Order: sequence, then structure tokens, then C-alpha cells
Amino acid sequence: MRILIVGAGPSGLAALKEMREAGFEAWAVDERATFGGVFAPDSGVTFEGLHLTISNLFMSFSDFPAYDVDQGVKFWSKSEYFDYLARYVERFDLARHLRTDTKVERAHFDHTKGTWEVAIQHLPSGTETKETFDKLIVASGANHVPHLPTVLDGFDGEVLHSAAYHSPEQVRGKRVLVVGMGEGGADVAASATRTAASVTVWGRRFPDCAPRFVKPYMEDAGYDEQDHLPGHHRPNAVLEHITISRAVRTLPLGLWSVALHGLTADMSAKHGPNSMQAIARAFVSRAWSRDYYSSDTSMVPTKSAVTLTAAARGLLDIVIAPRADVRGAGVRFTDAQVFGAGDEGAAADARCHETLDREFDVVIACTGFGLDFEWITTSDPEVRLTEDPRSWFKHCFPPGMGDYLAMVGFARPHSGGIPQCSEMVSRYIAQLHLGNRRLPADYAERALAEGAAEAACFNLTPDYRMLVDYMAYMMSVAKLVGCEPATNAPQRTAHDAVKYWTFPLWPCFFRTRGVGAKPETAEAVLRHFEPFDALAPMPLVALEVACGFAMPLVNLASLAADRLLPTRARAALPRGYRWRLSKMHFLYENSLTAHDFRGVVDQWTAASMVAGHLLTRGLKARLAGEVAVDEIPARAEPSRATKPRSREMHAAPA
Repeated sequence: MRILIVGAGPSGLAALKEMREAGFEAWAVDERATFGGVFAPDSGVTFEGLHLTISNLFMSFSDFPAYDVDQGVKFWSKSEYFDYLARYVERFDLARHLRTDTKVERAHFDHTKGTWEVAIQHLPSGTETKETFDKLIVASGANHVPHLPTVLDGFDGEVLHSAAYHSPEQVRGKRVLVVGMGEGGADVAASATRTAASVTVWGRRFPDCAPRFVKPYMEDAGYDEQDHLPGHHRPNAVLEHITISRAVRTLPLGLWSVALHGLTADMSAKHGPNSMQAIARAFVSRAWSRDYYSSDTSMVPTKSAVTLTAAARGLLDIVIAPRADVRGAGVRFTDAQVFGAGDEGAAADARCHETLDREFDVVIACTGFGLDFEWITTSDPEVRLTEDPRSWFKHCFPPGMGDYLAMVGFARPHSGGIPQCSEMVSRYIAQLHLGNRRLPADYAERALAEGAAEAACFNLTPDYRMLVDYMAYMMSVAKLVGCEPATNAPQRTAHDAVKYWTFPLWPCFFRTRGVGAKPETAEAVLRHFEPFDALAPMPLVALEVACGFAMPLVNLASLAADRLLPTRARAALPRGYRWRLSKMHFLYENSLTAHDFRGVVDQWTAASMVAGHLLTRGLKARLAGEVAVDEIPARAEPSRATKPRSREMHAAPA
């Protein structure tokens, strides 16, 4: 079987490795001079100083741990991640199967023959050849066509898309407007403050800004992510340990949202109204208020706080306004709320303007990309490739094409990495092509149902069609592959149960058993950490323990109710899903089954160990405090002989 993979970025490399490992004749082609996609040294999409918003242990593939795992958790720079990819290519001998400087001009599927006719151009020479393949995997990434909003059409200064921004030298001495408050916009805005005369960031609605480092964020009033990015950390320092562990996913969504509100509620009082934490709280409280009991799960998060730190320090200001009118060099914001250090009030206090007029020299649009698949055609006029990943089964298999066409890299996790979702679905593709698995007969209908559930879940950002829930998505594809993660190590110790339950669900856990199992890779990661290195902060960890004991019983009652109560017309999401189901059981047909209760004993063991650890730690802290008080020598009470006399006693008689 001959398989062509279009794209040699992280997703394409994962697909190539899985196809070659399954024994297929596979190649990956890429227009760039080397592999790596947007992370390649010659990439024109990313800029200098970029750091990933996902940690090294999430961005590394399931059977090839991060090369620096022995030092801890780190957010790699662009060059560090490319170094990892280079090691991956070398380890699995992929270079021989890469064709760089090569572009696929056209790919046509013949439904009668069941083959692909592909026109391939070698860019340096300009020569074009035609080849036949049995299967096509598109891993070209989502950065196809830069999207520029029409609102900028009237601007007569310089307009850049973020793909064309490479260095702060491009905006030296200029007044800059950054449009968009996603992760790209955050990085571009923070970078531009180094040289620009002024920087303003504009968003239409309040973003869900999440810090990459939770523990320093909660404790340090001067928190700056740039200070922490170069170093390695324990798992409990970073965001992932409170968003993507099995312990936190034990909580139902509604309770998780209440806990999240509680964790962030006192940030302004604790760190002051001019802190970046106060600005973050002002933003997320407004963003989450639109769906209080879904909070961050209802929208695309921005896993970066660098813009908020810059605003708190007066390096830029942030304008939240539903409308902007552009004319010449001027921009008029309507119903604007301005945040940032300035002359009027605290940084976190919105300065409201019915209209706000400003002038700019440069606009940088961090407004994403559109997809373009015009180069893919089929012989069946009834089959047309849509550009909506939510119409593809598992964001991978478009309707009408079976397993002849697979789209890899179009599942963007709410938290977690795109390459790891790509690797998981590539493992499924390999099993399909080996004949060990079959696509469901109704896969097109299932795709639409899952897409509707995603739209209902992520209801505050309905237009971002690539968005998936990392854990639920990965678990659903793992069930198809047959590689669901174990709930304990082979030795089945209590300390291992704690790690498997409380640590983020890193990709290595999906190699612990089943198809493609390589349990030694998980051990190679976990042995570098202590059992309690990923405990969430209070009170979240207390809720995790309580739900660790209680939710299996609640889930069991929910399973019984679903079996006994009359069925009703299917809704996009199960009834009462925010309160009666653990967070991972209401998407991607991860409905509760008896199979889901296999790991309950390990979960109860882990919860018991964590509870014991918390009690022991609290008792030690209390005893240490009492000892410290007891060791302070009591202040000597002055004797009557040495007591100073009262003022009256010293007073001279009248």
C-alpha cells in the first residue's frame, strides 16, 4: 500500500512514523526546505522569541519522551521544539522518507479505481511528475490563507498579518494596534512593546486568559511569565495539572467551574488592583459570566498572560470594544473599556468610553487563517470536501471518502497539543489500513452529532471549528485504537496510582497498554517525579479527593438512570451533564459504560493516598507552628521594683 502524506510538520511526521511503523510504503512531502512546519528554522509564520503554550511533556510524542524530562516540565522555545523534532526524525529514521522543497499541485481521487492521482512539483527545478497512491493523508496544518478582517479595509497605514511579523524591529518607533487576543496576539503584542512607540491591543469580547504557571501566578504579585519560561519546573507549577489530569476530570463541569471561580476570586484583593492578576480576574469574570457553570470550557482559552503583565506595567493598554471604525490612520472604538496602567485609576479598573479615538502607524492582525482544499478533487460530483473539521469523523475523515482520505492536524485541543491528537488519530489510521479496525458505517452521521456536541459545549466561540476537548477526544480515539491508558503501573503500587490519577494525562500514558503498548516510555517520564508533585492547589485538590470517592457512585447512578428512565429526543449534550457526569463523559460518545468502572479501585486508592498526604502535611504544618510559638521566649514581666512609675506618681505637687 502506497500512502502520501502532505506536510512534514509535527502532525505529518507523526503520521509518517505511524505509517512506516505499520509497514506501509509511505512518504511525506513539504514545500519547505526542511521538516518542522511552522517550527522549522526557515518558517515565515512564527517569530523570534516564541515559546510554546504547551509543556514539553505534552508536546512530545507518546513513545518518544522529551529529551529534558529528567530536568522537569518546561515550555520549549521554537528552536528547542525543532531540536526535539530533529531527534524524533533521527530516532525513527524518517529522513529517508521525506521529500522537501516539494509541492502537491493537485490530488484527484478516482472512486472507480480507488486510487489517488497526484501531481507533484519539485520546486527548485520546477519539474512536475504524476504518481499514484492508495491513500492520502493531509497534514498541511491550518495556516493556509491569512485572514484579514474587513474592518481594516479603510486603514491607510501598514497592515500586517501575524504571519508576516517576525521581529520587533519591524515596528520600531511606531504606534501599533494589535487586533486579536488569542495566544498569537498575546505574543506579538508583548514582543512589539520592546521597540514600538505605543502598543494597543483590541478585542471585541473579553478573553479567557490563563497563565502558563499556576503556582507563581497565585503567589507572586509581580508575576511575569517571561521570568519562568527559561527554567524547568515540577508539574504542580504549570497550568496543565489543574486542567488535564484524571483527578480534575473526575469533577463534573459545574463543580469545576465553581472551583475555578473560587481560585481566581480574590486575586485583586491579594495582589492589588494594579497587578496583572487583577486584570486577569477582571477579564475572566466577565468572560465566564456568559456561561457561569461552564466557565473556561465554553470558549477558546488564551494560555498566555504576557499581555496582561505588559498592561499592568504600563507597556501597553487593552481595549475591549464590540465595534471599531477605521478611517485613514484613525480608529474609533465604540463602547470601549480600556485596561492597563495609566493616569486614571487602577490597571484593572475599566476606563469606559462611549467612543475612543486613536491613531496608529501599523496594524498587526492576529486573526487566524482560513483553510484551502481546492487542490483536492474527486470523480464523484456528489462528494465535495468541506472545510469544516466538525463535519469530519474525529476531525479526520470527511464524509464520502471512507479511509481513502484522512485529515490530520485539524483537532486543536482546548488544553493540550495538536501534534498529540494527530499522533493518536494516526495510530487509528494505521489500524484501519492494516485491516484491524473499520470505520463505523455511520461515521458521517456520528461526525455531525459530535460536531453539534462540540458547538454546544464551546458555545461562546462557535466559529472556531477545530476546537476539541483534549482528554475526551483522546480517550474516544484511544477506544477506537484499543489503547486506553492504564490507571496504575504494572507494579500496581499506591504511589503509582497517585501519579496516574493526579499527573496531567501526558501522551505517554496512551502507551501503557493495548495496541502499540510501550509501557517503558511512561516509566521513563514518571520516574523523574515524586508521587505528590502534581497536586492541585487548595481548595481544588480537596474537591478532587471528594469527587474521587463520590463520582463513581454518582456516575453509576447516572448510568442506571439512563437505562431506566424513558428516552427522549437526542440533544447535543446529555441532560444534566454539568452536574451528574464527570467532565470527560459527555463528548465524543464517551458515554458511561460498565467498562468505565474498571479503574475505580485505583482511583479510590489514589484519592485515599492524597487525602492522607494532605492530612499529614496539614498536621506537620500545625505542629511546626505550635513548636515555633512555644519556642519564642515569653516576654519577661517587669518586677514591681523595676516598673516605671505612673505619670501621676512623678508629677510635682501643685
